[in-house]
Amino acid sequence: MFLSCPFVLAHNTGFNVLMNNGNGEIVDDGDIIIHSDEGGKARITVDGKLSINGKAVSVTESQKTQLMEYVATIKGIEIQGAQLGKDAAGFAANIVADVFSGLFTGEDQDKIDNQTQARAHTFKQKTLPLCKDVQVLKSIQAGLAAGIAAFKPYAVIKNTDAHDCQHDINSEN
Repeated sequence: MFLSCPFVLAHNTGFNVLMNNGNGEIVDDGDIIIHSDEGGKARITVDGKLSINGKAVSVTESQKTQLMEYVATIKGIEIQGAQLGKDAAGFAANIVADVFSGLFTGEDQDKIDNQTQARAHTFKQKTLPLCKDVQVLKSIQAGLAAGIAAFKPYAVIKNTDAHDCQHDINSEN
């Protein structure tokens, strides 16, 4: 079961929230660093300051608030992703236990399959808040890109990221 929404990887300086295209946001000492396809780098601080390739970008108070929401949403995704990673280990262990238990007790293969599918469904439902946060992040990003021309190359979350995440959760696989 693979979900197409962002996932969180441990990183030596923090956490790395990667999008499907390999670009993404890196949480670095509380700041968000975004790499563009062109190789540029934007940094958003917790207090809503934006710099691109080391140069400060002037923003309005409203944009500053949006930038702070962007940072907070990514940090929320980071926390949820880390928890899902921990939960995944338990999920996998339970699936293995169900299969071996069923095999040793002679349970019907369909019963074993149904148990594992039920566990998978429960686990997939735990990822739903993460997908919703990706949709929120996409919306904040769109507002930032519309209002700050220099931010457009750093709008790395695609429409398909949030949609694919939701679709994967609702699929039977």
